[in-house]
Amino acid sequence: MQTIEEIDTHVERLDEQITRLVAVDSLKTQLSATSHRSLDIKELGQLQARDGQIVTEIEQLQELWVITTLKKEVEVNLEMFEFENVFASLQKLTEKIQGISLNSASVKTKWLERATQLQDEVLETFTKTWKQLVSVDEESSGAVSVTFHEEVEIDDFAIAFESLADVVETFALPQNIFNLAHTIDTCFMDTYLDDGYVLTLNGSTLSSSKTDTHNILTHIQSTKALVDFINLIPQNTRIINYISTPLFDKLKELVTENADQILGDQSLKDNFLELGQYVQTKNFTRGKINEWITHELYELTIQQYLNQHLDMLRRVFEEPDFSTVTRTIQSSTPSLPSSNPVPMTTTQEAKSKNKSDADADEDEDGWDAWGDDDQDQDDKGAKQTKADDDDGWEAWGDDDDEDEPPAPKPKKLLSKLSKKSRSPTPTSQLQNKPQPTPPLAPPNTYQTTHIPDQVLSIIKSYIASRAHLPEDQHSSHMSKLNYLTTTYFMLGSRSYPSTLLQYNDGYYLTQELALPNLKSLNDRLLFTFIKTYEDRIANELSHLNGLDPGISAGQSMLVVKKIQSLFDEMFKELSFLERETYSKITVSVIGEFYQLIIDSVMGKGDIGEAESVYLSKLIDNFLQMNQPFGAELKNSVKNWEKLRKISYILNAHLKEIMETFYNGEFYEFETDELVSLIDKLFADSDLKRSYVAEIRELRAEADNQ
Repeated sequence: MQTIEEIDTHVERLDEQITRLVAVDSLKTQLSATSHRSLDIKELGQLQARDGQIVTEIEQLQELWVITTLKKEVEVNLEMFEFENVFASLQKLTEKIQGISLNSASVKTKWLERATQLQDEVLETFTKTWKQLVSVDEESSGAVSVTFHEEVEIDDFAIAFESLADVVETFALPQNIFNLAHTIDTCFMDTYLDDGYVLTLNGSTLSSSKTDTHNILTHIQSTKALVDFINLIPQNTRIINYISTPLFDKLKELVTENADQILGDQSLKDNFLELGQYVQTKNFTRGKINEWITHELYELTIQQYLNQHLDMLRRVFEEPDFSTVTRTIQSSTPSLPSSNPVPMTTTQEAKSKNKSDADADEDEDGWDAWGDDDQDQDDKGAKQTKADDDDGWEAWGDDDDEDEPPAPKPKKLLSKLSKKSRSPTPTSQLQNKPQPTPPLAPPNTYQTTHIPDQVLSIIKSYIASRAHLPEDQHSSHMSKLNYLTTTYFMLGSRSYPSTLLQYNDGYYLTQELALPNLKSLNDRLLFTFIKTYEDRIANELSHLNGLDPGISAGQSMLVVKKIQSLFDEMFKELSFLERETYSKITVSVIGEFYQLIIDSVMGKGDIGEAESVYLSKLIDNFLQMNQPFGAELKNSVKNWEKLRKISYILNAHLKEIMETFYNGEFYEFETDELVSLIDKLFADSDLKRSYVAEIRELRAEADNQ
C-alpha cells in the first residue's frame, strides 16, 4: 500500500506531465509533425481515447490538489491557533476525500486515515489550549478549583476564550470538557452546599475547599462566589440558563431545611433577601430566584407566626374554662323580626340578595329542610294536584291496609249553606279565634364561656404580627387567619359540653371581629342543631299519614302533643341564644312548619265534609301550639294567617267564604290557590262556577288597577 509521501511524488509527476502536455511549444511540434499526413481512423480513435485519459487524469489531479491544499491549510492554521479556520478546512477536507473520484481504493483509504490523524491532532491542540483558558485542578481530598482566563498567549499567539467558545458552538463539539456549564456543575454544584465545603473566588479562580466553620452564611458567600465566577465568563447566557435550575433547587433546599434558624435570626433573613437581589443583578433571573427567595422567606415567617398562635390555641383547650359569663347586646333589637328572618347560612344569604323582597319572604329561611338536606321545597304545582295518595295528609282511612283502595270521598253539597251549626258571621269567626298567651320574651343577653376572650386575644395577636411584614405580604398573612379560626372550631367541637354554648362563643367572636370563615362554620353548627329537631318533628308529623279522621282523632292528638313537646324542647334550648338569633330561628322554624301543613292541604284531591272538619280542628291545634311569642307571632309569620284562613275555609259554607272574600279577605292566597281550595271542598254546581268566575273577575280587575 502506498504511503502519503509516495502519493505526493505521484501527484508531482502527474503535474509535470500535464505541464508538458499543455505547453504551447509542445503542442506546435505535435501539430507540425502530423500536418504532412492525414490520420487514419484507428489513429484518430487512439488519440481520442488518450484525450479522455488525459482529461480524467487532470480532474483527479485537481481533486488531489484541492485535498492537498486543504491539508496544508489545516496544518498552517493549526500552527497559528486559528481554530475556526482549522475546523472549517478540516470539515471540507473530510468531505473532499469522501467524494474523491479516484479508482484506487487504497489511495482514498490513505487519505481518510490522514484526515483522521489530522483531526486527532487538531482536537489535541484545541483541548490543550482550552485547558490553559479553563484549568481544572482536583485534589484527592475532594477539593477542586477552576481558573478562567479570558485570554492566553501560546507561542507568541494571543488566544481568546471567546474565539474558542465560538468554535465549540459553531461546530457543535460534543466533548463535555468544552461545556463550561457542565464543568461548573460537576465541580461545584454537588459540593457548594455541602456542610464540609465552602466556595471562594480569588481573582479568576473559583475553589471549593473543606471548612470547619460551616454555617448558613458560608452558603450565602459560596453562592455569591459562584455567581461572580460565572459573570467573569463572556457569552455566559447558556451557562446561566444551565446553572440556574440546580442553583435554584439548592437554594430552596437550603432555605427549607434551615427555616427555623433563618426565621430566628433577622440578620440571616436580611442576608437571604440581599442574596436574592444580588443574583438578579447578575442576570440570574430564570426561575425567578429572587422572587422565590423573597416570597419563601416571608411565607416561612408567616407560617412561623401561625404555628406560634396555633400552639396558643391548643393550650387554651388543654384545660378549658367552661364557666359562663353573661354578654349583653348593646344595640336595641326587637323581640321579633318584622318579616321572615334572614337566612342563617352563607349560601342562603347570597341567594336571598338576588331575590325581590316578596321572593325573599318565601325562600330566605335557613331552617326549612324538614328532613331533607339535599332537596329544595317540593314543586308547589305538583302538590296542588288532586292525587289522593301523594302527600303527608292523605289517606286518613287507610291505616296500614294498602291492598284495599279507599272509597271516594263525597264532596260537600251546597245544602251546607243552610246548616245552622255554622258560625253566624264569618268575619267574627276569623277575629274571635282564641290566641295563646305570650310568655315573657327572653332577655337581650346570652351566655358564653371565658374561652372567646382568650381566643380573641390570640387572633388579635396574630393580626398584629403582620406589622412585621411588608404591605404586599399582608394579604397572604391574613389568608392564614382561616387556619386559626378553623382550628379553634375543630378543637371546640371536641371539647364544648354544649353545641349552643360553642355557638354562643363563636357568635361573640364574630361580633367582636369580622371572621367570615368562623361565622360560616358557626352558622353551619347551628343549622345542624336545628336540622336535628326538624327531622324529629317531620318524623312525628309523618305518623299522621293514613289516619282515618273518623276513628283516629285520639291518636292524632297524641301526635300533635308529641310535636308540641319537641317544639317546647327546641325553644327551651334555643333560648340560650341571644334574642335576635333566637327570634329569627323561632319564626323561621314555625313558618316552615306551617308551610308544610299548607302544602299538604293544597296538595290534596277532593276533601269530604268529615275530613274537612277533622283537618280544620287539627290545624287549629297546630295554630294554638305553645310558642315563645304568643299572638305576636302572627305579625312575623305570614303563613300563620294563611293557615288560619285555610282552617276557616275548611269549616265554612260557600256563601260565608264568598262574604269573607267580598270583605277583602284571603289576600294571602293567589287566585288559583283560592279557587283550587274551593274546588276541593264543594261539588260542581252552577253556583260554585258562578262564584269561581266572580273571584277570578274581581281579582283580575284588582290586578289591572
